[in-house]
Formats: sequence, structure tokens, C-alpha cells
Amino acid sequence: MARRGGNRLVYQTEQALKEIQQFDRSKREARAMGEKRIHSVATMEKALSVSQNFVKWAKDQGVKDLYQLKRAHYKNYIEQKQSEGVSTGHLINIETNLRLLGEGMKQISAAKGNQERVWIPKQRVIKVAEREKPVDRSLKEDRLHGVKERLSENGKEAALLQEAFGLRVRELANATTHYIQERDGRLYWVADSTKGALNASQGVTKAGRSRIAMCNPLKAPEVRQMLQKRSPGDYLTKIKYNSIRSAYKRAGVEGTHTFRHNYAREMMRQGLENRGFDADRARDMLKAYREIKDSGNNSRKMQELKQQEGFKELQICMNEVHGYLGHGADRMDLAYVYLEGF
Repeated sequence: MARRGGNRLVYQTEQALKEIQQFDRSKREARAMGEKRIHSVATMEKALSVSQNFVKWAKDQGVKDLYQLKRAHYKNYIEQKQSEGVSTGHLINIETNLRLLGEGMKQISAAKGNQERVWIPKQRVIKVAEREKPVDRSLKEDRLHGVKERLSENGKEAALLQEAFGLRVRELANATTHYIQERDGRLYWVADSTKGALNASQGVTKAGRSRIAMCNPLKAPEVRQMLQKRSPGDYLTKIKYNSIRSAYKRAGVEGTHTFRHNYAREMMRQGLENRGFDADRARDMLKAYREIKDSGNNSRKMQELKQQEGFKELQICMNEVHGYLGHGADRMDLAYVYLEGF
């Protein structure tokens, strides 16, 4: 039975999103089947937050039941958020999550034998191509030193762990000592998708995917020293997600990926060095790739670049670092954001 009064919309929203919750199934598998599902705790939390804000607004517009929604509600809400100065990226995220809500409602209607309530426009209001391009957040050594000096002791430990393993802040905040393992004398951060694992990836990594990130060898001595202060099962950081963000902001860190970007560039440099690959040539190839993409993705020039000697070796090195970061293979679009300028 649906809840009464103001809680009805909230209840219906929760039920719709739970209908498409599939934490035990990969996003890639669902996409291959043409299905829209929710595959991680973080995605569910975001979808709930966005959808609850939307239905709160819809209630003020006179909507008393989720299945009374119309396309005009969707468009008007996005346009209002746009007029409030919300960033393009956030507007795109709002639309993405409202579409998840719509999918959940569709599944519930189908299960009950009811006609689908069509309130989601086929075309997005905000084009995904308008999203702001990712920004290189890495810092050169002099600025990096200055920022760290302004961090609290807890903030410095958080920065160290991001520099050492390339972790996202949420991964850093939720991980315990169980996630750091030693293999053949090297440290790794390991998130395991096995149910019940002490270093479970579910609710920690993006989409709950398993991941292994090798520790930057230059940071390993500091990480070992830090671990001596922890007991088995302790959280890696003494402060949590919001506190880490606040500490970085007070120190003048632009975004939470700064130290993650520094990790990526350092691991790229070391990877090329270990393979005997000329760093200047690698930089030239990445620069050429970016210029081709920015000019409109000239297929002939792109093909010529990919056929150059050493390009495949460069891709192998990049994919290794992308794997540490939790990115998919052959993500050249992210390569020049995370790796160019190493």
C-alpha cells in the first residue's frame, strides 16, 4: 500500500528505483542487452537524491502521484535548474537520473499490466556533447609542495594515499587496511568483487567494479610508515569523504582528482621508462592525438597516427595506467587529460 500525504511521492520514487537495482550485475552486461539499470550503491544514492529533489519540486506544481507526471514537468524542471546557474555537467547528471526514475516506473507499470506513463522526452534537453571537457588537475612539484604544506595532518595522509594509488576520494574514504596488499615485495590497493570480501568493491569503487592499483614505488615507503599507525581493519583515513573535500578546498586544491592525476602521470612516466620508450616521442603522440580530436577527429590522420611505430606500445602503457585508475581500456579521450604532460 502506498504511503499517504506528502510521503506518497517519496515512497513511489524509492520503489521505482529499487525496481531497476541490480548490484550483482555489471553495467557492461546490462548495456549489451539494451537495459538501463542501477549497478552500485553510489549510483542508487545519487539517483535517489536527484529524484527526491525533483518530486519535491513536482509536488509544489500540484503533482500528487508519480504517475501524473508529464513531459512538461521534466522540461520545466531542467529549464528552472538551468536558470539557477547549475553547471552543464550537473544538468546532464540530473537528466540521467530522471531517466533512471522513468525506467523504474516503466518496469513497475509493465509488471502490473498497466500502460506506461510517458513523461521522459526522447531527446535530452541538455546535449551530452555540451558537457564541460575534463580538466588536467595535476600540479607541478613547486605548487604540489605548497598545497601539501597547507593541509592538515589528516589531509596530508589522504593526499599521500591518492598519490600512491590513484584513488577517487570516495574510494579512499571507504577503504580499510584490508585493501592494501603486498605481492612480490610491492604494495597494491585491491578491491574485490567477491561477495563478503573484507576488501569488497561493492559500495567503494565506481559501479562496484573490482580493481587492482599498483602503489607508486616512490610513495611506498611513506605508505608503509603510515600503515604502521593503523590496526588491521582500520579505515585508511581518519577523516571521511566530506572532510577530505573540505580539507583540500581550504588548502587551495582545485577538485578532488588533483593527486589522482599526479599519480597517473607519474605511473605513466615510470611505465614508459621501464619499457625503454622515449618520453618525448610519447608526448608528441599524445599531443597529436589531442589535436586530431579537437579538429574534428580526422579519420585519415588518426589512422596514420595509430600506424606509427611505437603507438601500440604507448597504448599498452596507457591501458595499464587506466586499469590502475579504474578506467576502461583504450580510453584515448581520457589519456590526454590524465596522462599528457607526464
